[in-house]
Amino acid sequence: MIEVAVAAQAAFKAYTILKAGVERGKEIGEMRSTVRKFFDAKEDIDEAVKKEKKREAKYGLEEGSTLGEAIDYIEEQEAVAKLEHKIKWFYIDQGKSATWAKIVAENNRRQRQRALKRK
Repeated sequence: MIEVAVAAQAAFKAYTILKAGVERGKEIGEMRSTVRKFFDAKEDIDEAVKKEKKREAKYGLEEGSTLGEAIDYIEEQEAVAKLEHKIKWFYIDQGKSATWAKIVAENNRRQRQRALKRK
């Protein structure tokens, strides 16, 4: 679960930078590289979780505290989901709800394309 924690820390750091910029009056669009870093870290978390599930399927849950791993796994994912929600509201609060909707739609389109390529 170390990979999940490392990726989560990257997401938290990107969010902290983003929040500070918004509080200083920066436009969310000006900080798109930081927004991207957050979502790249979120993707890294998802990949680490998939990798961990494959490891569990192969080797089982005999190593380490399963409760401790479950706490890390769930808490990190919930914390990142809350930050994602806050980023959405950064866009909305700056009058860019249509931009956020376009971002979400484009993300969904790209995810469908990737899923089709994997099949």
